[in-house]
Amino acid sequence: MAGGRPGVGGYLPSWHTTLVDDWARAGVLAGDRENAAIVTLARLFGRRGGAICSVADNISTGAPFETGAGHIAAIDVALEGIALLHRLDRAAEAEGLPMWLPRRDTREETR
Repeated sequence: MAGGRPGVGGYLPSWHTTLVDDWARAGVLAGDRENAAIVTLARLFGRRGGAICSVADNISTGAPFETGAGHIAAIDVALEGIALLHRLDRAAEAEGLPMWLPRRDTREETR
């Protein structure tokens, strides 16, 4: 199954014809390119960045596009995440830190 869309003049690289099947065999459940810019810019400017995606179709199985599928759940997750980060930030601020960030598991360093 093709994963890409033909470009100018109908050009489609041959490896795009098996891309989705290759990813499915590797266990990939979703792919997203657009939000790479968000997390890259956030990192460059010392901010946190992230994305919550909803899936409206399945190019692997051929399931049809469903307008708005998963959007309400994605919004709920985003709002809950923002509220949680706010609480964690207030706790970090009380400890003199600018914001909450996940800490690296120190057990890795002792092995």
